[in-house]
Amino acid sequence: MAKEFDNLGELQLKIVRVFYGIKEGTVYDVLESLPNKDRPKYTTVLTVLHSLEKRGLISHTMTEDRRYLYRPIISANRLEQGIIHNVLKKVFRGNVRDLVCTLLDAKKLSADELEEINRLIEEKQAGIREKGGKEK
Repeated sequence: MAKEFDNLGELQLKIVRVFYGIKEGTVYDVLESLPNKDRPKYTTVLTVLHSLEKRGLISHTMTEDRRYLYRPIISANRLEQGIIHNVLKKVFRGNVRDLVCTLLDAKKLSADELEEINRLIEEKQAGIREKGGKEK
């Protein structure tokens, strides 16, 4: 994955996630979507939006009344995959097994959650078998 996912901070992630709910908005729209208790200043949100735009995660257009409307340009799924790929590469040196073991040990899982994880693994295995080899 590309550098757009490297070292995303907590506020950057919160702001990107806001757009998955509101689809597009101004700096004020983003501010209104953040909880009051840890709501940053307008200039902080504006700086973060510029940073996210430089990374290629959001874009903006100017309205007729000269307001900037920001919107995400990657899906939530792609964002999550990019972040996990970076963790996999940086923390686990590409070892998927170690990543999965750590995830399984990190939180107590219910029987339903484990069953769902097993089902997902079985679906992945069936897809690989159908293709007669490895999946990327």
